[in-house]
Amino acid sequence: MQQITPGLARIRIKNLHLRTYIGINQEEILNRQDVVINGLWRRCNGP
Repeated sequence: MQQITPGLARIRIKNLHLRTYIGINQEEILNRQDVVINGLWRRCNGP
């Protein structure tokens, strides 16, 4: 298991599957699409 460094905040999103609307045209709104999201956000809280 990884050690978390003090003062370092981390948010990890792995393989988040969504079915959502992408676009503004009528056809795009009527046909939802599958989307997979992966992300890692890091923030140093120290000085």
